[in-house]
Amino acid sequence: DAPHKYITICTRLSNRQVILTVTDNGSGIAPDVASTLFDLLRTTKKEGMGIGLWLSRTIVESHQGTIEFETSAATGTTFKVVLPATTEALIY
Repeated sequence: DAPHKYITICTRLSNRQVILTVTDNGSGIAPDVASTLFDLLRTTKKEGMGIGLWLSRTIVESHQGTIEFETSAATGTTFKVVLPATTEALIY
C-alpha cells in the first residue's frame, strides 16, 4: 500500500508579518527542477503552461512579500509565503 498523501496548510502572525506554509508528504522536488521552479514557462507536466509558480511569486513580491520552499525526498515539500501585515492601503 502507498502511504496516505496529505497537505497541511498553516497561517500565523509573527512580527507584523503573515506567514503561510503549505506542506505535502510527497517525494520532494527533483534538484534539477528546484533551481528553476519559479521560472516563467517552466513545467514538468505534459499539459502544463509553466506560469503557476512564476505568477504566484510575482503576486507575492508585488505585495512586498517573499515565497520560498524547502524540499526533501524523505519528508516532502514546504512552500512558505511571508507578507507584511498592515491595515494601511498598499498602492504599487
